[in-house]
Amino acid sequence: MSLDVSPTSTTVVNLTAPLLLGSLCNAFLFGILSVQLYIYFITFPDDKIYLKFLVYGVFVIDTLSTLMLTSDTYHWFSAGFGSMSALDNPYLSPIDTPVLGAIVATAVQTFYCYRIAMIERRAWPISAAVMLVNTL
Repeated sequence: MSLDVSPTSTTVVNLTAPLLLGSLCNAFLFGILSVQLYIYFITFPDDKIYLKFLVYGVFVIDTLSTLMLTSDTYHWFSAGFGSMSALDNPYLSPIDTPVLGAIVATAVQTFYCYRIAMIERRAWPISAAVMLVNTL
């Protein structure tokens, strides 16, 4: 019994393994995020409304991103099973990864800069510079 190591099978593995492993890691990390949201909801019921809006907004955007990635995974591995052209079609991935990821990253990093500026008033120029670089 020998494994098929023809160029075609290697190409398929090189194309599909990162997509599948990335999708599985995303689902695992989304589960961790869901638990963190539950703990936040239980632990900090009296937080200010803007902070709750930020936390729940990031969760909603990440949920949307995970649903879009799940749809991509379905198209690549179920509906397009056996079709190499299905792996070349990005479906929703040009939107879910860079666009939604950038929105979440900008919101969270801006909040961190704000908190650093509020904790250490003398650090506001550094926080402002980091926020400026972040928005570029």
